[in-house]
Amino acid sequence: QATTTMKIGSSSTIISTSDPVRVYEDFATIDLISNGRAEIIAGRASRVGLYQLLGYDLNDYEELFEEKFDLLLKINENEVLNWKGEYRAPLNQARILPRPEEGYLPIWRAVGGTPASAIKAGVAGVPMFLAHLGGPAVLFKRSIDAYREAARQNGHDPSKLPVATAGFFYVDETTQKAQRAYYPYINEGMKLTNGRGFPKQAFAQGADSRDVMNIGSPQEIIEKILYQHELFGHQRYIAQMDFGGVPFKNLMKNIDIIGNEILPAIKKHTAKK
Repeated sequence: QATTTMKIGSSSTIISTSDPVRVYEDFATIDLISNGRAEIIAGRASRVGLYQLLGYDLNDYEELFEEKFDLLLKINENEVLNWKGEYRAPLNQARILPRPEEGYLPIWRAVGGTPASAIKAGVAGVPMFLAHLGGPAVLFKRSIDAYREAARQNGHDPSKLPVATAGFFYVDETTQKAQRAYYPYINEGMKLTNGRGFPKQAFAQGADSRDVMNIGSPQEIIEKILYQHELFGHQRYIAQMDFGGVPFKNLMKNIDIIGNEILPAIKKHTAKK
């Protein structure tokens, strides 16, 4: 109710351990409530313990995702569906309701750093959501290039397939202050989700201007985002700030700086193109 244009989506819906029918119904409901602003970002799980928790075999990691993601796409294309697979009960003339406002939902395929999943997204001709923890931006360009080439080879126009990237973000007066403030939360968050902390050396390398980790002063982050945009040619960047228990007041400070300093500079540059 407070906004009219902001998209509403998940950072990543773990479709491998979810029911695609229920996921679609839930997001279609959100879409209707929000006047057509919902999107699904479907991914795997970085926290592999989720599979055991929900009764899935981790050995089926690849097959679970591919089957359920494919079903999600089929539901998006068909209100009434006949379907049979290995990891869910069959659908026999199943009518999937409600339907989204425009009749379909934007569905992104979430991928990690390896080109293999990016290529599959390109083959399917779906938007790609590329998540990264850190490292040289040029390494992630390989996945984006592979995605676009796979799309082209399979009859899809890459210029019509949006790419989004997502990663850690924290802004403060200086890079040193930003790193000191944010590291404890990243470290504890990674311990909680993956059973091990975030290596200090890898985190420190995030200060490099060509690293994908956007942690630093407002000007440094502006320069990083613009560099990544030149390199990737992507349409969206999602800043992951709320991780590991960052206090609400810190998040609000980050949002204020984004709105007052970072976003206007980014818009000014990209509007010239």
